[in-house]
Amino acid sequence: MGIINTLILSGLLWLSFVVSLAAVGVETEAVPFADHRHDQERTALGDLLWKKELGDRAVELGFHGVAEGFYREALAGVEVEPAMQRPLELGLVSSLLGRSRWEEARALLDQFEGPRDGPYWIRWLVAAYQAGDSLSGEDLARVDLRTLPPAERGWYHFLRGVHYHQAGQSSRSEEAFNRAEEASVAAAQRSFFQLAQYQLRLSAGPATDNLAVRLRNQMEEFAGRRIGHQFALQYAVVLDQLGRGPEAIEILQRQLRLLPPEESDLREQTLLLLGLVAGGGTSVGRDAFRQLLLTGRQMDLQELALRRLAATAGPDQGAETLAFRRLLDDLIDREAGHPLMENLLFFRAQLALGAGQFDAAEDSAQEILTRFPGSRLRTDALALLASSSWQRQRYRTAASYLSRIRQEMNPGERRSELGVLLADSHFRAGLQAGSSEDFRNAANVYGLVRGERPARISAGRLFYQQVLSELGAGQTERAEALLELGTASDIDPENRWRAEWNFCLRLQEEGRTREAFARIASILADFRGPPELRLRYLWLAARLSLDAGRPEETQGRVAALVAFAEGAAAGTIDPSLLREVKSQGRLLEAKADLALGEEERGIARLEGLREQHPGSRAAIFSYIVQARAYAAANRTVEAQRLLISLADNHPASEFAPLALFEAALNAERRGQEAFLTEANHLLERLVREYPQDDYVFFARLRQADLLRKLNQFGAAEQIYEFLENNYPDRPDRLLAQISLADSLMAQATTEPARFDAAVARYERLFDLPGAPLDLRVEAGFKLANGWQSRGDFQRAQQVYLEIFQRFLADPEAARNLGVKGRTWAARSLFESARLYEQQGAADRARETYERMLALNLPGAGLARARLARFPSDS
Repeated sequence: MGIINTLILSGLLWLSFVVSLAAVGVETEAVPFADHRHDQERTALGDLLWKKELGDRAVELGFHGVAEGFYREALAGVEVEPAMQRPLELGLVSSLLGRSRWEEARALLDQFEGPRDGPYWIRWLVAAYQAGDSLSGEDLARVDLRTLPPAERGWYHFLRGVHYHQAGQSSRSEEAFNRAEEASVAAAQRSFFQLAQYQLRLSAGPATDNLAVRLRNQMEEFAGRRIGHQFALQYAVVLDQLGRGPEAIEILQRQLRLLPPEESDLREQTLLLLGLVAGGGTSVGRDAFRQLLLTGRQMDLQELALRRLAATAGPDQGAETLAFRRLLDDLIDREAGHPLMENLLFFRAQLALGAGQFDAAEDSAQEILTRFPGSRLRTDALALLASSSWQRQRYRTAASYLSRIRQEMNPGERRSELGVLLADSHFRAGLQAGSSEDFRNAANVYGLVRGERPARISAGRLFYQQVLSELGAGQTERAEALLELGTASDIDPENRWRAEWNFCLRLQEEGRTREAFARIASILADFRGPPELRLRYLWLAARLSLDAGRPEETQGRVAALVAFAEGAAAGTIDPSLLREVKSQGRLLEAKADLALGEEERGIARLEGLREQHPGSRAAIFSYIVQARAYAAANRTVEAQRLLISLADNHPASEFAPLALFEAALNAERRGQEAFLTEANHLLERLVREYPQDDYVFFARLRQADLLRKLNQFGAAEQIYEFLENNYPDRPDRLLAQISLADSLMAQATTEPARFDAAVARYERLFDLPGAPLDLRVEAGFKLANGWQSRGDFQRAQQVYLEIFQRFLADPEAARNLGVKGRTWAARSLFESARLYEQQGAADRARETYERMLALNLPGAGLARARLARFPSDS
């Protein structure tokens, strides 16, 4: 066999392996000439949006410590776009201010690089207020109320109230405070305003030493009377404002000892004030709030205490958080119940979620929805359930909750961001289950969100995700329509290129490479986009000319590519991109030579590529191209040596795991036991050195296959079961399941019990709705063949008939079968016809062979030969 024919045959065998991986959701080729930070950002976008959403909700509910954790995690992740960076940084400042950490908040604001607009100055003024600074009219004038989002307008009115209070204008201060409460959009914000007003009203004016002396004298003069206790509270507030907190605490503790039982309202006010002065993070403050929650009768004061304790709880599960969790359990478990029960349940759910106790978090959230269907915390409970489901990778469940939340929200940026989370949930469910319906749902929601034009999320990214979702749903035509319409200027070249590349890859998978080539050629003929995108299209046209079986045209297209790179594009495109495109062009030239049978010239080009562009992706991949050429010529030793040298010399390369995998395949091809053992060692090296790589799954799968060849069925089955149990969310785990069934069936002759186990697995895969069609046909054939080997021809024929009815009788279903599926279907029909012949049913046998021909299935020659043995109708 000549090198060209051998190379083509080897390529087809390799392609069948690659297609089998793609069919179960494994990306077999990264997008070329792409900034792979975008891959990380795309993957991380959903997680980042979740952290922002949970941080925002935690701030609204008063969980400032928890919110801080979410914002810091989001900001510590992959680099995000400035439009998303700004709200995360402002959210972090809000979480710090919620815990009175104004010095840290000021430091962040000083470093802030975004526009210093209303939201910035609001936080700056809150920090100034917490620092004890006076707020001037000039300070307030920096904020234009009309530019503030609704959630921050209450702060504006509150700060005006502080300014008027400091100026001694009590009536204007009261008016502003009332407007602040009216404008508040969350319970925690309203609680903050109420607490601050409470303390300001108690202080009876700006804190001075003279005022402190006067209040102390009044406290002592009216000691033992109600008004004396009231003066004591005012005195404690002033002492605290003067920086004399320990004295204030002592005064309040003394008052608690002196208050008679009938003054329960004053006692509760004193407990609240003691908690505020001491701080919820101290044992004194925590105990005061605890007593108020356990024994108090004033629900509004109890809620204020609860929220101050919540503000101290952080994501680190430290002593303060654990103490708060125990208090919540005590209050919830009381027989008499508690008037703040829905708040208690939600706060407990929030803490459980932060600790990764998902069942406990969901139980508490569901209890809110069941016991308090009209609760103001209903949406927050749904958001918590959605977050828990997302973190547990239960993406369909997360999507269900997110859809309910989004339906109840008004249009706006936050609703759009939730829409992205909803779409991402559907998309991840599609990746998880290989379900076209999930991808269809994702595409619909991405389309809706694109129409809402969110300001903080890249339009190009949403466009790319929508195209990917349409392709995942098998809607190639809809994806193409998106590409035709997606020419808006807000779709950046990077995402446009990624979408086009994936679309062309899908056309190739569908056997429509010539269409893909014609599409790119047509785009180039009338191209008006940026030079960097033109450069990528020029390379893709050269690549597709080779894939379309026109290697003689590839050389000219590479020449045009290089000419553009060295000419018109040289001064306008990133030099690193130019170098990568040129090196990839040289790689295409070498591949074209090999495809044309010019082995010597092709190998020389590959070696030259490694010399001219050392360390480039193309140069490293050239080892694999050369090794495949050697393997096609049955030079497996040289092929294996090249592949191992790639892994040895470039261990950090993305191609190193693939090189080890193919090196093992070459060792396996030599067939002898020693080489099978060597192949197993290479696969073990892949698993050991690249434990997180996608090829680990297939390396283990191949190891099990090798062990079967070595008659080590027990060890093989342990690996299959390991893959089945440890990769529950991978669609390709079904490959392990059918291989395990094959192993069991191979031993059925000597161990009859294994036959039943194999049959049960084949039946399950044959009937599994979400399984790839090709694999279901394969399972059906093996099930029928198993019964046939046992002499149960009736059962075998029944399964063969089911294969035809499920996958071949409907022309649309038949078109959905891939190369492997059509092969197994052909074998099923052929064996069915043979059984009919053996049973003397010649007409049924003839009809079945004719079906093979009508469906244009593989094995048509065998079917014709069989038909020729039947007497003609004439």
